[in-house]
Amino acid sequence: MKTLYKRIIVGLTALAITAGLPIALTQPASAAPSCASGRICIWDTSSYGGSTLSMTSPGAGNCKTIPNAWAKNMMSSSYNTLGRAIMWYDGDGCSSFLFTQFIGEYMATPAPHSNKANSFRVQ
Repeated sequence: MKTLYKRIIVGLTALAITAGLPIALTQPASAAPSCASGRICIWDTSSYGGSTLSMTSPGAGNCKTIPNAWAKNMMSSSYNTLGRAIMWYDGDGCSSFLFTQFIGEYMATPAPHSNKANSFRVQ
């Protein structure tokens, strides 16, 4: 029964691709964001556009607050190329945890947390 199910899924997927139907992807529909290796990049729009800030790692276990020169509470999308997971926080100094962003993950910030991140900690 499992083999039949797998064949059906594979067949339907191939049919959808051939027919040009959209298929859910783990990456955003827009073009992949550009962010140099070993950095965390954030944008003020959910489609990786608008103002961009590229930051280096403060080191494992350390906290980094988004610089005042880049308006806080503006992050709507981000890309993590640090090589470590990071935890985003609402408050300066890594207070009020929001969510974790994993290695190589790029995301539009989850709606409840959009435009709230002020700092991050590298795991």
